Amino acid sequence: MNHDSRSFEDDLSSLKADLAVVRSNYVTKADLQEVRLELKAEIQDGRLEMKAIEANLLSRIDAVRVDDIYGLKIELKSEISALGTELRSDISALRVDNEKLRGEMKAMLAVVQKSLNAQTWRIIGTVSSLVAVVFFIVRAGY
Repeated sequence: MNHDSRSFEDDLSSLKADLAVVRSNYVTKADLQEVRLELKAEIQDGRLEMKAIEANLLSRIDAVRVDDIYGLKIELKSEISALGTELRSDISALRVDNEKLRGEMKAMLAVVQKSLNAQTWRIIGTVSSLVAVVFFIVRAGY
């Protein structure tokens, strides 16, 4: 019986050690309750902060009046109109400059074509003369 009591005491010691490990490694109801209370407090703080932000935004929205928005709209329309007028005048000036450039390019093209035609006829004349000279030299037997 001595042996059985020793085995029982060993088993009991082992169970106590296992229970201590389980208690140290696992969450208890008290731990869960503590976390639950902390989470509840955090959520409430977040809600209070959001309400303060909402109140601040609402007061800012109330500060902006419809008249102010209408005035800004009129100012923006006038600025857009002024920019449109300025852009139209710039576009007109660009069109005039573009037409001048086209005229200059046509004149330059005509000069280049005339010069190319003159050079082409000179080359044709020179080649014809060379062909005639070669023909006469070959005919003369040189």
